[in-house]
Amino acid sequence: ITLTILAAKVLLALVPIFIKFSSSNIWTIGIFRLVFTCLFFTMMARKGFLRSLKSVWLLGPLFAFHWITYFMAVKVSDPSIAVMGLSSYGFILLIYSRFFFKKPIELKYYAGVVISVFGVYLAVGGFSFANNQFEGFSWGVMSALAYAFLPIVHQKYPQIPTRHRAFAQFFGAFIFFLIAGFHKFELDVDVSNLMALLYLVVGGTIAGHTLWVRVTEILPTYVTSSIYYFAIPLTMVFETLILGIEMTNGKILGTILIVASSAFLFFRTGTITNK
Repeated sequence: ITLTILAAKVLLALVPIFIKFSSSNIWTIGIFRLVFTCLFFTMMARKGFLRSLKSVWLLGPLFAFHWITYFMAVKVSDPSIAVMGLSSYGFILLIYSRFFFKKPIELKYYAGVVISVFGVYLAVGGFSFANNQFEGFSWGVMSALAYAFLPIVHQKYPQIPTRHRAFAQFFGAFIFFLIAGFHKFELDVDVSNLMALLYLVVGGTIAGHTLWVRVTEILPTYVTSSIYYFAIPLTMVFETLILGIEMTNGKILGTILIVASSAFLFFRTGTITNK
């Protein structure tokens, strides 16, 4: 499971890098990724899929909203800032778990949130929508509201095969993207843009998301919420190496505070083998 977590996080940390790098708009990126992903999962989820869809249809619109807002976050700010916003997934998931699984939220989690908020303030340079970084962070938080609900649905229907749940997630999102954004589909056939889109399909969607779904099935929600924060420093490193984005002192210190608070909660709560 440790190797699965590591592979999933590296693959997913590269996703916002290539979204930012791509010259395509958010609708083109979404449709391009989903058409190939749906073709891939169609081969795996043919038998009995329609019966499963009746139970897990909500995965589609949730995932579509997550992608649209996440793409917006990346396009208007640095990829690492968008990931910081999406990383509020951790605490949001704990809130959802409180309501759906009756798991209490201890005081230490709230303390972790306070530290994380201060870290975000340092990283984005102030809480104002006139600031592109804060706007991107806010889009990321909106994305997290939908993304954190996905594990709840996945864990609610463990009897439904993983391939069916994954296909329902991507196929439903594909239908949503087609209806809402097909008129904005504009494919730039530049080689570098096509390579970025192909990575998003193969590395990000098919491999990365499939592995992460597997992780959320096996591990309890407090562990997946803790692990997710480590996507921030990974993305920061990749955006510096690949995109040449400056690694500012505020961003470094803010990331340290966010990851440290998450790591503290992780080691205080338990190990990844505990359910």
